[in-house]
Amino acid sequence: MERRQLEFFVAVVEHRGFTRASRALHVSQPALSRSIRLLEDELGTTLLHRKPSGIVVTPAAENLMRRARMILHDMEAFKAAANSEVNVVAGTVNIALSPAPAIEPMTTIVAELQHRHPGVFTVGVGCTSSAAALEAVIDGRCEVALFGQPETPVAGGVLFHRIHMEELMLALPPGSSLASQQRIDPNALRNQSFIVAPPGTTLRTLFEDISGRVENLHVVAEASHREAVLPMVLKGVGLGFLPAGWRTFVEAAGGSLRSLDPPVNIPIWLAHGSRLTPPAKAFVDTALRLAR
Repeated sequence: MERRQLEFFVAVVEHRGFTRASRALHVSQPALSRSIRLLEDELGTTLLHRKPSGIVVTPAAENLMRRARMILHDMEAFKAAANSEVNVVAGTVNIALSPAPAIEPMTTIVAELQHRHPGVFTVGVGCTSSAAALEAVIDGRCEVALFGQPETPVAGGVLFHRIHMEELMLALPPGSSLASQQRIDPNALRNQSFIVAPPGTTLRTLFEDISGRVENLHVVAEASHREAVLPMVLKGVGLGFLPAGWRTFVEAAGGSLRSLDPPVNIPIWLAHGSRLTPPAKAFVDTALRLAR
């Protein structure tokens, strides 16, 4: 079994077909198909069922995907180590990020990591929810995940560390009368309009909790990306909820972030498997050191 076979296999599964994978890899479809056939022959099992509409992944292929990704991670780490100075950590680490920690603590961790290990290249893989970030670690697409979640996460074979507490705050447009208060009682939000996050997200759960206790909260828009919430808040479309890490951006644009009364804080979790490549271990060690 060769590295290129594993790279081809992972690409075909991730792109859900040979055509898109061949374009991404810049190889011909016949060469790609031949490589997968040889891999199936070596393993003595069918990995992919070819259909006119694409491919169907077999259970054997699903089992191989996680191992293949880990092997490729390891090979990249070995290659980086061989090309760097002795005892210098180098290579790439993929971090699955839910929206809550994407600014903080991610920014602080990467800054410290670069100071200590400048040969480590960090790739932040955006995920729409905590569950999606954790799934990226479980299926091997990423070695590490950072996500916000009120309850303690549980998943077989995954280790969890609570490394940060992030406050969820109310984003206000310029000139809002609510900005005169440092802490806002949810009852003061009656009859206000809101831009909300998608169902299943932490910020949507916060809104639903408040709307269950306070009458006449009006949803006027739903934004899948938090980057879309702030411009609408600044335009006066409605109020929104954002993590405290957004304060600099909100205030620079003329808006305000205010705490709720009582404040709402969610734990930020670091998740990873028991086996890490050197770059991933450097990231985890840096995050835990900062948390302490």
